[in-house]
Amino acid sequence: MADCPNPEIARISGGLRGGRPSAAGSRIAEIERYRSQLSSRGAADHHAMSPTRLQALAGIASKSPRWAALIFDLVVALRPAHVLEMGTAVGISGAYIASGYESNGLGELVTIDADLAACEVARQTFRDLRLDHRTTVVHGTFAETVDFVVDGNPPFDLVFKDGDHAQSATTDWFDHLAPRLAPTSAFLLDDIRRDRGMRQAWNQIRTRDQVAASVDFFGMGLVLLSRGTKTPAAHFRYGVR
Repeated sequence: MADCPNPEIARISGGLRGGRPSAAGSRIAEIERYRSQLSSRGAADHHAMSPTRLQALAGIASKSPRWAALIFDLVVALRPAHVLEMGTAVGISGAYIASGYESNGLGELVTIDADLAACEVARQTFRDLRLDHRTTVVHGTFAETVDFVVDGNPPFDLVFKDGDHAQSATTDWFDHLAPRLAPTSAFLLDDIRRDRGMRQAWNQIRTRDQVAASVDFFGMGLVLLSRGTKTPAAHFRYGVR
């Protein structure tokens, strides 16, 4: 992605290559210590769910440290003021987003999940990590809550979709939300190589008319949206290490 004429992509590239300040590294280390505690102590402190389910949500169902750090770097590089996360789990990826806000000195996250117990654990995660002032957890299915959330907040300039990993649901939600986002915004998709359907969804979305640029991180995909006249979309690949 080096020497890219698209300013947002160039900023992302520079951020991913440039390393993180020590304060950011400390925040990431704190989140990972907390994840480890969730995975090991079960429901001793979080009575909302069984130890087995809590361990699964903190581990397998949450983004790994490598991918979560990418989310953090993208938030720092793109500097979104308002982020919508579709799929909360126990708040690990949300904590990375909110920590990116802390680095930027601005930003608010709204995160949605249909699992009430997971929402309760996520709220505790944000409180324990001192990130609750930047986060709002909404319980409900996407169908029940997304329109309410979008209508009740300033336009979101980043959406992270990490739930309902089906081809039609992914493209339908993108098409539903893209016209309602900030004029210059971004859409981050998880598991774009999960199966054939998700690969097709990614290829369909990145070639939509409103997409100014896309970055294929191989496990995740990012599209940058721009309304009005634009040059042909630029497409990049960037391997996450």
